[in-house]
Amino acid sequence: MFPQAARRERFRGSAHGRARGGAACKVIIICFIIVFPPTFPPRGLVAIKIMSLQEKMSEELAVNEILVMRDSRNPNIVSYLDSYLVDAELWLVMEFMDGGTLFDVLRAVYLEEGEIGAVCRELSPERSKRSSRVGTPSWMAPEVVRGEAYGPKVDIWSLGIMGLEMVEGEAPYERMARVRVFELIEMNGPPKLQNPRHHSALLRGSLRPRSSQQTACTPRGVLLYPLGGIQCAKQQSTAKMFGQVCAAVCTIFTVAYSGYYLTHLTPAGTSSSSPAQQPEMREEQGLKTLRSIVSLGEPMKKYRAFEELGRGGFGAVYKALDTSTGQQVAIKIMSLQEKMSEELAVNEILVMRDSRNPNIVSYLDSYLVDAELWLVMEFMDGGTLFDVLRAVYLEEGEIGAVCRECLQGLHFLHSRQVIHRDIKSGNVLVGMDGSVKLADFGLCAQLSPERSKRSSRVGTPSWMAPEVVRGEAYSPKVDIWSLGIMGLEMVEGEAPYERMARVRVFELIEMNGPPKLQNPRHHSALLRDFLRCCLQADEDRRWSAQELLQHPFVTSGEPASSLAALVTSAKQVLEDWRGDACA
Repeated sequence: MFPQAARRERFRGSAHGRARGGAACKVIIICFIIVFPPTFPPRGLVAIKIMSLQEKMSEELAVNEILVMRDSRNPNIVSYLDSYLVDAELWLVMEFMDGGTLFDVLRAVYLEEGEIGAVCRELSPERSKRSSRVGTPSWMAPEVVRGEAYGPKVDIWSLGIMGLEMVEGEAPYERMARVRVFELIEMNGPPKLQNPRHHSALLRGSLRPRSSQQTACTPRGVLLYPLGGIQCAKQQSTAKMFGQVCAAVCTIFTVAYSGYYLTHLTPAGTSSSSPAQQPEMREEQGLKTLRSIVSLGEPMKKYRAFEELGRGGFGAVYKALDTSTGQQVAIKIMSLQEKMSEELAVNEILVMRDSRNPNIVSYLDSYLVDAELWLVMEFMDGGTLFDVLRAVYLEEGEIGAVCRECLQGLHFLHSRQVIHRDIKSGNVLVGMDGSVKLADFGLCAQLSPERSKRSSRVGTPSWMAPEVVRGEAYSPKVDIWSLGIMGLEMVEGEAPYERMARVRVFELIEMNGPPKLQNPRHHSALLRDFLRCCLQADEDRRWSAQELLQHPFVTSGEPASSLAALVTSAKQVLEDWRGDACA
């Protein structure tokens, strides 16, 4: 089978792209030197999209993507080549496009950052409209934002926004917080060109709103619009791109399905009800559980001054002001339909709510807003440990302090039979007062007497313990391995294999054993021994959080308050960098 064969043979892999889900989905390119089935171009380059079915994407979405790509043969649509199930992952093999994305082109040729987002939705005679709020905010049609039923024409709105993006260099409202974008789309109506007189009447006409009866409101109608008559070279290239995307949209709209599910993705003994009903039943049950634990009310009235702090595999995090208390809070907004299942959302809420500890970020509240979960938590004004490591170096005493604070949080979790499963610098938050707290419990697992171990391969590859990579049953000690990798990260500046493709990381973790310090003689015997105790390949020999709290390297660490000056310095360095970039 292909994946095992590819591991046995020598190949060259490199990063080709990354989906917004981070570890959830990566794309690599591989130059094959062995013989594959006829669907593979011999000795050619292909792109392989590797998606985790267990934690980041439902089987229904995976099936949807395969079917749409497989049945949409068109010069303007990336070609589907093959697909495989490998453990809990889908490997989707497709044509490799050596020019990258349109986003890359716009970023390099015109202005600064831009983003292109498109959601292909399958329609059928039984379900001719959709109403889920999915997509990338700045490109969403008004009916999607309002949560109304919508048809294929939402893609035409997105196409118009992309037309503005090609003209202006970025989409309208692109730099604003998600909730503010929704407000402006509803309030302002169709966005306008900044300088309409600088562009031809044909270009302006192709972007302006029309009534639903006019043919230009359909993909084929847009194709018939005489935009190609523009003489300006820049606008002519825009018109060509515009036309090719329209052709692709037309092809996708002609594809229809009666409903199809991969039987090997459905657990044995499940109900034989129609495929269209099964996910809806599961979704309704998950939403029912969520509604029982979240608060009622309208968070948009309680929280103001939203500012995006960052994005991760499960959604975006914003800083906001609680108008009732005047305190700043962090709000994690997660799409339940596309990025994270309701079960994972419930899991994260319950773990945070029941884990009151000085070294764990405090849960404050949660809400259901349309198809999104709003998780309100304490705001850590120092940012992430990853931000700190990017700006400054840590001394051994400071590393010992960070490890002690993290171990106290892990000991608390492990004593309650909870595994975090994604310990890394990006999931450790720091305060300007030197406090250190664990965050992001989207992948955590609750153990029980009936299920004392887990075996699903989840987490961030470079931080995964060997037993996780091998798909073996594992215990809370996988968090200790990840802490050891984070220790190396604090010493060296980055985790081992961090810049490599996911499949290559898995190979190296299995093949090389515990990673080593690059210059061990430059560091104390206590630090080297601490890392050795964390990074034992044999889980039974690996120390527990409770044992490591007694390790001399940890007990000799600086007090947490000493980290305040370090965090302040890091913040200043990052602000200086941002100032230089804007200058």
